[in-house]
Amino acid sequence: NQFSSSRVILTDLDSSGTADLVYLGENGVDLYRNQSGNSFSPKLHVPIPFAVNGSALDIVDLLGNRTQCLVSSSRLPGDSSQPLVYVDIFRNKKPHPLTGVKNNVGAETRLHYAQSTKFYFQDRQNSRRWLIPLPFPVYCVERRETIDRVSGNVFCDSYRYSHGFYDGVEREFRGFARVERTDISDFSKLKGVSQTNSNPAWKVPPARTVTWFHTDTFIENP
Repeated sequence: NQFSSSRVILTDLDSSGTADLVYLGENGVDLYRNQSGNSFSPKLHVPIPFAVNGSALDIVDLLGNRTQCLVSSSRLPGDSSQPLVYVDIFRNKKPHPLTGVKNNVGAETRLHYAQSTKFYFQDRQNSRRWLIPLPFPVYCVERRETIDRVSGNVFCDSYRYSHGFYDGVEREFRGFARVERTDISDFSKLKGVSQTNSNPAWKVPPARTVTWFHTDTFIENP
């Protein structure tokens, strides 16, 4: 295949602040990740289930989770049944997050994330309106698992967030006004871990802790 500069797209795929290189090929797209402005990573080929020729292809945050999607839109008569198709490049997972910590003496911590939009829609379904909706999704720790490999104990807690605030003047995220933490007593979600504190006699009701923070939000009464 001959190289064509019209098939090159420069965009920030992983929210690192640097421009990555995307080349639109005939059988898919080739991704070259920017390595802190020093060089590009080796080619990562992503097959796509649609043809690039004859259609407009964009890279946008289509799902609203701060990960990029390849979006193809076509006005051709043959594509009237599917005028818009997309491919989630990172499979709904934000790249580069901290997913676990091991201290090499038996303690291990696992982190699981969720977008702030998930908590926003959960609160809206429960008729709990956020005072100020965030202008963009924020990656949040949803669940934390602490594993003691020596004793076999496993502890898990989950988090819920509400009333996020972004200061548009200072251009910074000020955090969430309400954070709810719940100790999870159901360890069935943990796989590959042999826990010794799973005896039903030791289980206690989950403890919920709600913490409120002042985010410097000022809402003028109408």
